Amino acid sequence: MIYSHGNAEDIGLHLPFVDALSRATGCDVLSYEYVGYSLSRLEGADPSESGCIRSIDAAWRYLVAEKGIPPHRIVLFGRSIGTGPTVDLASRSSVGGLSGVTEAGVSPLHVRGVLLQSPIESGARAVFGIAASVVGYPLDIFRNYTKIHKISAPVAIVHGKADNVVPVGNGQALYAKCQQPYEPLWIDGRGHNDMPEGVVLQYASEFVEALRRGGKSGPYDLTRRNANKR
Repeated sequence: MIYSHGNAEDIGLHLPFVDALSRATGCDVLSYEYVGYSLSRLEGADPSESGCIRSIDAAWRYLVAEKGIPPHRIVLFGRSIGTGPTVDLASRSSVGGLSGVTEAGVSPLHVRGVLLQSPIESGARAVFGIAASVVGYPLDIFRNYTKIHKISAPVAIVHGKADNVVPVGNGQALYAKCQQPYEPLWIDGRGHNDMPEGVVLQYASEFVEALRRGGKSGPYDLTRRNANKR
């Protein structure tokens, strides 16, 4: 699993969650930081969309080229702004810099699944709504709403209904565009930064188990087990 963190975070802050995520899902989890975040700021790097994408591409190359892990064994997990690089990677057919590796065999389109927590439709839509994203389209960043339909893997979305930072409508709009939507989880009374960790981890565990049952290429059970217990 490749975990893409939210804004104003680094590995030191989210490492406890990554450990818990690994225990809950049984997955090895690769966490990374974006160019322009954490210690890279000391080297003069500034946060940017391109920096985030460069960073997840580096994580992808490390797993598939250096470690030899095939895409069908990789799940992508993005939280908040981390859903930007996550959706971008999962919607692309290739990643640059994989010399000596057969490109067709390491396409991100072949990932096992994609899990999005509190996802943004785009930077502008998360903050200002659809009209702003249309007027300011050239300046908008992380336009997930233009990419998510290209993802061929199952996509799971969990979002708090009381989210005032990234309104739940962002997650619902993305869910409506998925090719293979896994049953989403909309959590009553929870916002952007108070999502119940135990519930999120259980949802992630159920999603990964559904992917395991589906095998390398499906078919997948896109309903949640024990959903009636929520």
